[in-house]
Amino acid sequence: MAESLKTLQTLVRLSEKDVEDKQKALAQIRSRRDDIEQEKAQAKQKMQQELTQAHQSLDPQLQSMATAYQRRMLQQLEQLDERLSVVAHQEQLAADALQEAFSEQKRYEVLHEKAVKEAKRILEKKEQEQLDDMASLRQARKS
Repeated sequence: MAESLKTLQTLVRLSEKDVEDKQKALAQIRSRRDDIEQEKAQAKQKMQQELTQAHQSLDPQLQSMATAYQRRMLQQLEQLDERLSVVAHQEQLAADALQEAFSEQKRYEVLHEKAVKEAKRILEKKEQEQLDDMASLRQARKS
């Protein structure tokens, strides 16, 4: 019984470590997503500022350059959207893996708890048997 308790205790610790690792991985993915979203927002803001300046300018060459700049920035925004899509998929996979790790951890914790209760029950039963034996011996000596 002691061996199975140690084994279950080890499994609980390993599953806790696995959950922690998966939480860290998910946090890193979310941080990467946030960075990309921030980069996208900054690119949009910069593009708006540059286009506003170009349209306010009376220089035709600057206005024609603004069109090429806008195309280039729109391509950059599309690339950022693609990266966001990839990261969103990774985030979903990591969240699913974390949920599975939580479930596994809970299963091991429940099994460990049951094993502890069973070991306690067996110990109490042995103690009671010893007390009963001692009482029987006392009774036999008295008679």
